[in-house]
Parts: sequence; C-alpha cells; structure tokens
Amino acid sequence: MDLGLKDAHVVLIGASRGIGRAAARKFAAEGAKLALIARSLKGLEKTATQCREAGSPEVLTFAADMLSSIEIDAAFAAIGAAWGSVNVLINNAANSVGTHGVFEKFKDEAVYTQAYDLIALGYVRTTRAALPLMKQAEWGRIVNVSTTSTASAGPMLHVYNMTKAAMVSMSYANAKEFAPHGILVNVLSPGSIMVEGGNWGEVINSYFAKTGLDPLSPFDALKMQNQMFGEGEGELVWMKRIGYVDEYGAAIAWLGSKTNSYMTGANINVDGGSNFKN
Repeated sequence: MDLGLKDAHVVLIGASRGIGRAAARKFAAEGAKLALIARSLKGLEKTATQCREAGSPEVLTFAADMLSSIEIDAAFAAIGAAWGSVNVLINNAANSVGTHGVFEKFKDEAVYTQAYDLIALGYVRTTRAALPLMKQAEWGRIVNVSTTSTASAGPMLHVYNMTKAAMVSMSYANAKEFAPHGILVNVLSPGSIMVEGGNWGEVINSYFAKTGLDPLSPFDALKMQNQMFGEGEGELVWMKRIGYVDEYGAAIAWLGSKTNSYMTGANINVDGGSNFKN
C-alpha cells in the first residue's frame, strides 16, 4: 500500500531502539527522508543503516536530549537548513525507567518533576521546534506515542502514567489548534512491547528471573504480566501475546502518512485487544 510518503520529510524522536527504530524502518521503506534524533548517536547509527538499506533516500542523525531546549532547537535548525520544511513528527522519546514501583516508594518529589520534564515537557520542546517547519509544508502529521496504561488501573507506573496523560491532553489541544494548518495530531497508545532485549527491556526483565519464563517469548511475557498484576490467564491481552515493535511501527507509519487524511485528535490503542480503553 502506497502511504504517500515518498520524499516526505520525517523527524523521529527516540529512534535509537524499539518502536522508534521500527517506525523509522517503515517510513524508510515508503521512500521517506528521515531525520533521526536520540540522546546518543551510537544507537542511531544502526537505525540509520537499516533505514538506508530499506530504501530511504536520505537519513540525517542528531544527538539531542529531550531535557534541553537548546539541543532540540539546534537539531531542528539543522533540519530546517537541510530541508526547509517538515511533514511528519514522531514523538517517541522517554521511557519508564526510574518511575516503576509502588506508590509508597516515591518519597522524593524530584522523581515527579524530572519525569514531567522529560516526558511531558520533552514533547512540548520538540513540537514547538518542529511547528514552524511543519507550517512550511503542504501537509503535516504529528504522532505522539503514549501508553494504554494511562487509561488503566494498573499499579506500579503511576509516575509514568501521570506524565504521559499530560502529554495526551496536550495532543488533543494541539489537534484542534493545528488543524487549520493541515497538521493532524494523533496519539498512539501501545500495550506491552517486545523490544530487542525482551518485554520492555530493563523495566520488566528483572521479574522474569523470579518466574522461570523466557523474556524473549511474547507468550511467556504475557504469562509473566498476568502473574505480576494478578490477572487471569489471557485477561491482559485478548490475543494472548505481547506485540512486536514492527507491529507498532506500522501503525505509527500509517498515522503519520498522507493516507491518514481525516483523523485528528484521536488516541489509538494498539495492544492486541485489552480492557484498557482510552
């Protein structure tokens, strides 16, 4: 299916691994030009190579921290100098490392402010930097990656969920404000993810040592989460497995494409079916 992305200017934040890398490959296969941004260039090198091999005619890489307006602005200034405009912004940076645990664990309020600065304000910084370049383009799409857990009663991630929920609220406001400029803003809320190191990598893998299950199996990963959160077998995900990064990447590529021509202000769950509905 032609998504209308040939030679489109696509910026992906958090493209050094996982969903971001998978989405980058999908855009590359559609012939888009890519600007990849992450905190370190090391992880981006592998993504850039994969994207060139997949068919992208141009891949730029930039090291920038979501916590730094200076670094984000500098990256987008370079992108503007190279391209003059941006069609697609994928905000996928920030993970839940350091925000996982029971409520009583977090006695230091700095954890909350740091998470908000990174996740919620990080998306503000990238969107603010991209917007002038997107207004220069004939069409624009913003996809903000959130999580299904903002709408669930799942424990142990309340810090992360609070900050992601704030970002979702911003996305709705931006969708209405940017619509007259032809810029569509949507949220993709993934369920659990099989990243390169297993189910959510360092966040969840420590629990597998206690269960004897395989963190590289999407079926075992779901069994572990059912045990961890006290759900019955298969209750967390109706398809009875956890999703692969390419499945999320494909959804992001469609939301960020010209084929998505009339959806804005939506929050789309990609989770294999669950009771966590936005």
